[in-house]
Amino acid sequence: MSRNNLNGSRSVSSNSFNSLMSDSEIIESGLEDLSITGKNNRPSSTSRTHKAKRVRFYHNGNKFFNGVVIPVAPERYRSFDSLTSELTNILTKSVTLPSGVRNVYSMEGKKVSTIDDLEDGKEYVVSGKGELFKKIEYTKTDTLKSKRLSNTKFTIHNVSSPKVISPDCVRPRIVTIIRNGIKPRKIQRILLNKRNSSSMEQVLSAFSEVAQLAVRKVFSISGQPVNDLPQFFATDDIFFIYGNERPSSDDLELEFEESKQIQQYKKNTWP
Repeated sequence: MSRNNLNGSRSVSSNSFNSLMSDSEIIESGLEDLSITGKNNRPSSTSRTHKAKRVRFYHNGNKFFNGVVIPVAPERYRSFDSLTSELTNILTKSVTLPSGVRNVYSMEGKKVSTIDDLEDGKEYVVSGKGELFKKIEYTKTDTLKSKRLSNTKFTIHNVSSPKVISPDCVRPRIVTIIRNGIKPRKIQRILLNKRNSSSMEQVLSAFSEVAQLAVRKVFSISGQPVNDLPQFFATDDIFFIYGNERPSSDDLELEFEESKQIQQYKKNTWP
């Protein structure tokens, strides 16, 4: 009796094992089918994905800004407005755009209104509200910058060239510059010394290089317009810089985040 039971249990176990094996094969077969289906579906979805266009955007009339390259694809930007919104977020960190990006132009000044109009590898110009397209040599900003640097090096190392005598007021000093724009604004620091501060024009040029903005006007933190070189080496060490835009009294007020960043700078500089 026990032998029959044992044989019976063995047969049951064998049947159960075969049943499990068949179930296992079915599961594996199902997974294989799913895997094959997934693999077959992948190329079709990939084929529907458009290759991103690499597009460079310049700031209207700004010969100091080298532009930014952004990959543009329909999957990323569902509308032209979404593209201009991201351009605003990116560019306002480097240039002044009080109203954000409102227009996009080709290098010939033709207005672009759809993402399809943008071509891969091409360059475009963005502007704010009410700005007219300014035709300048945008693509030569890197060349102009390298020429200025090479000329500077030549002047330093050329013994025969006349030396520029800096005024007595010039001494090594780190100042903070705040470019006008949407708050919180970008805050930068620059070292003024006899090499870059022999004249008012040279300081403005140094500010322009750092801020990537053609600096036309400067105000101190106390609200005074800076028109003379000695003012950069007086009591105030925080300056607001402008292009052609009109200054406002609100510009001279620092937001909490701006004040916090300035204090952090000073803390790291003078422990």
